[in-house]
Amino acid sequence: MSVHGNATTPAPAAAACGAGARCPPEARHREAFYALVRGNPFGIAVVGADFRVRELSAGARRTLAGIEPLIGRDLAELQRLLWAEPLASQVIAHMRHTLDTGEPYVAPRTVQPRRDSGEAQSFDWRVERVTLPEGDQGIVVFFYDLSERMAWEAALRESEQRLRRLADSVPALVWISDASGTVTFLNRRWYDYTGQAPGQDWMEALHPDDLAAVSAEMAQGLAAGRMQQAELRYRRHDGQWRWHLARSEPQHDAQGRVSAWFGSAVDVHEQHLAREHAASLLALEEGLRAAADPRAAASAACAVLGRALRAHGVSLGELQDGGALLCVDSEWRAGPGPSLRGRHRVDAAEEHFARLRAGQVVRAADLSRDPRSATDPVAQAVLGVLGPRAALELPLLRQGRLRAVLLVVTAAPHDWNEAEVRLAREALERSWQAMEQLRSEQVQREHEAYLAAIYAQSGAGLAQVDLSGRIVDANERYCAIVGRSRAELLRLRMQDITHPDDLPMHQRLFQRLVDSGEPFSIEKRYLRPDGSTVWIANSVDLIRVPGAPPRVLAVTIDITARKQAEQRLREAQALHDLAAEAGCTGTWCIDLASGACTVSPSMARLMGLPPQQLTVPAGWWQDWVLPEDQDRVQAAMDAAVARGKPYELELRLRTGPGSDARWFHSRGEVVRDAGGQPVQLLGASVDVSRYKAAQAALGEALQAKDALLYEVNHRVKNNLQVISSLLSLQARTVRDPDARAAIAEAQARVAVVSRLHQQLYQSGTHAGLDYGPYLQRLAADTLASLGGGRRLRLVFEARGDNRLAPDLAVPLSLAVSELITNAVKYAFPDDRAGTLRLRLAREAGQLEVLVADDGVGLPPGFDPATSTGLGMRIVQALLGQLQGRLERPVTPHGTAFRILVPLGGWA
Repeated sequence: MSVHGNATTPAPAAAACGAGARCPPEARHREAFYALVRGNPFGIAVVGADFRVRELSAGARRTLAGIEPLIGRDLAELQRLLWAEPLASQVIAHMRHTLDTGEPYVAPRTVQPRRDSGEAQSFDWRVERVTLPEGDQGIVVFFYDLSERMAWEAALRESEQRLRRLADSVPALVWISDASGTVTFLNRRWYDYTGQAPGQDWMEALHPDDLAAVSAEMAQGLAAGRMQQAELRYRRHDGQWRWHLARSEPQHDAQGRVSAWFGSAVDVHEQHLAREHAASLLALEEGLRAAADPRAAASAACAVLGRALRAHGVSLGELQDGGALLCVDSEWRAGPGPSLRGRHRVDAAEEHFARLRAGQVVRAADLSRDPRSATDPVAQAVLGVLGPRAALELPLLRQGRLRAVLLVVTAAPHDWNEAEVRLAREALERSWQAMEQLRSEQVQREHEAYLAAIYAQSGAGLAQVDLSGRIVDANERYCAIVGRSRAELLRLRMQDITHPDDLPMHQRLFQRLVDSGEPFSIEKRYLRPDGSTVWIANSVDLIRVPGAPPRVLAVTIDITARKQAEQRLREAQALHDLAAEAGCTGTWCIDLASGACTVSPSMARLMGLPPQQLTVPAGWWQDWVLPEDQDRVQAAMDAAVARGKPYELELRLRTGPGSDARWFHSRGEVVRDAGGQPVQLLGASVDVSRYKAAQAALGEALQAKDALLYEVNHRVKNNLQVISSLLSLQARTVRDPDARAAIAEAQARVAVVSRLHQQLYQSGTHAGLDYGPYLQRLAADTLASLGGGRRLRLVFEARGDNRLAPDLAVPLSLAVSELITNAVKYAFPDDRAGTLRLRLAREAGQLEVLVADDGVGLPPGFDPATSTGLGMRIVQALLGQLQGRLERPVTPHGTAFRILVPLGGWA
């Protein structure tokens, strides 16, 4: 509306500028102000000094829907339309007081029926005096309709009512930015709230963890030109990070382009924490409903609280033995690590527990720096087991006595705030209530059926039917199990949702209950609307309440998962039996007190027992185990019982009259009771008779093979020696020197092979020989036979494991012998002295043999690959057989040849 000075005529704010007219800065500022108010989703009313409404936010218009007109209306008149007396007069008086004095007014939460509709509404609201864009003084009313939230809170369980109400709404933080997102204006509330100075980067007040998400949202919003809304954290001037609901909307120019952004943020910190608090409590309720015993309830509380507080560990201990022992049975850890489980004496930390008995909450932001830690045994214990942590310890008192202690630890220093303490206390109280409830159910279940059924709602569905089977009531859990709404169930009978195959048995038991009052339990299937079935366990009882018709109460638990697990177990057992049968394996269990032995069906078959006889009496093993194995078996069993370690041995069992003993490989271990006393010997046996027979046959075959190889090596050696002798006789009859030399070379080559077979025969092994000593002797013999009295020295070096197969050793020895022979014959003319160096190495999957001399060297241009000499051709042919190669490394003196043979194909 257009307001100048004290003018009160309502009109659209945009009227300050005519169409196409250039607006002065004051008008643009006024338009921006009222545009910001109009677009705000929260309740905001701008009232002039004349106490008339100048503008309303979108949220305020929704709240005041049905009342017309609004703009320009006297605020007092509007309040009397909304509220009955005396509330209307009180509200008007407070607003006029703020307008007159400038003193802000924060109203307590208001819950009143509206005068026009009678509908109950709840508001948090605040009034502040401001200078309006027109220059006059007015008031701004901020209000937040809590009706929906109050309705939600009312639906929570009774314990949820302890949640404290959300804090009063606070005035918004307001900013304006240009089309690129650069902030051009921040209101005074921003600076007062954040403690920033003008010119300071506004993003410094944004929580680091929210920065990336906000930047991404801003980029998307700027690109799309759309409204942005998110919950994020701003740092208040006192350093506290508080959650805000931030909203930014674009302003478009005449061409439809974004010309500016108007944003606001409202402190919703308490609401955000309340949602997290409520979500954690709802998760806790689910965990407690699923708990089958007190320990499970405590463990569920520890897990929910640990995740909610982002803790490293949560432990819950109960005082026992008159308060002398703290027993920690329930614990949650964020990851693997040490544990506080066990029994701890309280008298070792009397001063610490005195504070807990007084109901004090013990907080430590950093145990390693807390001065109390040096003299506090509990802190020392936590430090010793868990390392430096922040710790929060809450006592639980009942009738003035300390009953339990909850300990929360974090992996890093942490200042515990009141919201975290409240959540921890709430979780402790609720879990203790659940634990007490479960204990009470365990004691009173049979005598208080109706109360037990009510308690069972935490983990079961609950339904009541009349004597005809028509459903008259059902809780939410029951509706979830059968997949139907409560309204739909109330139109059905129990017979309508029971699987047809299970209906006859259910009908018989139900009729017996109606006739005799005898309760029954049944496992059956329900039919869901989608055609699927759900397995349930029903506990059904007749309830008679004076003055009311008899009802049948059915406590229902979904056991579909259990049934599926049982089916998988049956399938697994069948597979296990099949595997045991195929693998000739059986299991057994000996009762150490009676000596009786229970065997599996597969073990009974292996032992030759009848299928129905799965237990044999004491002394059985003396009748079944062969006498020569009994002492060894008894000693192994006694040692296992005495030392508590498993044993493993092979023994022979008789498997029936007139049958041969069979070999079994058995392994057993002791099972102890809770007191550590041995009670059973549990084990498994595998029939290895076929393996034993095969092993014996293999041994005989190996012996025969060894004998054959001995004979082969012996005969080959003898035949080669005969050939060598014949060559020697032939050489004596030959006059031609070249022919005599050729025969001598052939004789030397035969000697190389003969010597190798002789070593195989003498070593007693045939799979391979130690090639190093053989090669050294070969070189020494060659020098001795061909040296002719010259002073030739042999330097031999062997590295690594040089055991070679005969198929590799024979051609390699011939090739090396040729190189050594050439070196002795040609490297040292005129009886000159010299050194022959021979190196054998096994590295990087290949065998290396180096033959080097310090003689006269080879003639220029000599190439082993193209040499026409017989010796070199023999070397090249032999290395080709071995897939090896011959290299000629460069040496300062003499000649060197390197043989390289890959070992991949040679075992």
